[in-house]
Amino acid sequence: MINDDHVSLWGLIIDAHAFGLEGEWKIEFIRRCMRSLLNAGAVAVDLTGETYPLFKATTRWGTEREEIIEAIIADWQARGGGDLDWGDYPFTWPENIGTV
Repeated sequence: MINDDHVSLWGLIIDAHAFGLEGEWKIEFIRRCMRSLLNAGAVAVDLTGETYPLFKATTRWGTEREEIIEAIIADWQARGGGDLDWGDYPFTWPENIGTV
């Protein structure tokens, strides 16, 4: 749930596996999920750790929707394209950035 937390690529991969998706089907599912998040107003963030604020907006993946999506997928694939750690490549709502 993203209401006061975040959604990450880690969670999207788990969802893709739950649907039995692999290969290009998994990547397309993840691409569409990230596009939906960004279209709804979510932003890419870095987790700051266990201290507040929990999220810091980032532009390291780019500033445009498709640029962000493709950069994250390319980076994930460069890391082997496998399972990730909790919180890798997170998104949240702008109102969650810098809040307790």
